[in-house]
Amino acid sequence: MGELMSDIRTRAITALIGLIFISIVLFIGGVILKGAILLV
Repeated sequence: MGELMSDIRTRAITALIGLIFISIVLFIGGVILKGAILLV
């Protein structure tokens, strides 16, 4: 039972890191896009 819980926790942490990474990438992309629009 403990092994299953740790597997779920590991998966949840991995998903959370993935979400944070994606949101950071999207945020940086949006900033670059805004900067490009302002330059044009």
